[in-house]
Amino acid sequence: METKKAIFGRHAVRHFKDEPISDDDIKDIIHTAQQAPSWIDAQEARVYAASGDTLAKIRKEHAQLNHDVNVNGNAVIPLLPVSKWDQTSQDNMSGFQKVQHKHIGPNGHGDESDNLFYAPNVVYLTLPKHHSEWSVFDLGLLAQNIMVAAYDKGIDSMPAFEFVKYPKHLGKNLNIKDNEEVVMGLGLGYEDPNADINNVDSPRMDVNDILHFKK
Repeated sequence: METKKAIFGRHAVRHFKDEPISDDDIKDIIHTAQQAPSWIDAQEARVYAASGDTLAKIRKEHAQLNHDVNVNGNAVIPLLPVSKWDQTSQDNMSGFQKVQHKHIGPNGHGDESDNLFYAPNVVYLTLPKHHSEWSVFDLGLLAQNIMVAAYDKGIDSMPAFEFVKYPKHLGKNLNIKDNEEVVMGLGLGYEDPNADINNVDSPRMDVNDILHFKK
């Protein structure tokens, strides 16, 4: 498959079918994604692929934590209030929310969020606790490679804060080493074509609005 076709074809799937991906496919996807560059070839990222009973436990705990008024999400990369983003970004987010409300109503995707978008497989990406900020950039490159490599196999994906909202609980369930922390999670699986939430489109800005030639 052409790279451009995969990049344009991939989109965030917010409701997956109950159809797991094989370990061999996961391994091949990660092996391909490892071609992403990193700072002086540091390769600090580690990948934990959750499915089956482990993911079922994570999913159950996640829903419980989401409805516990005494618990707040505490992701490694903290949330920035929308009001703190620049105006163009706020306008983009507002436009996306309007499209989302059109398809699924103003209540959003609470059920999908509680159930981690029903993803049958989730790959969690970790970094050493005392990592360089450049390693976060490297992790993003790896994540994009994972999603594009997955799409090449006909496998859909979803990168989301929701997957890493409660890192301490994830650390225990995934048996992550003490010197690592979960930074990002990617849901993998196959899109449920009957879920309205998957019809939400997220348009991109005109390239002329973000590209500046200086000669």
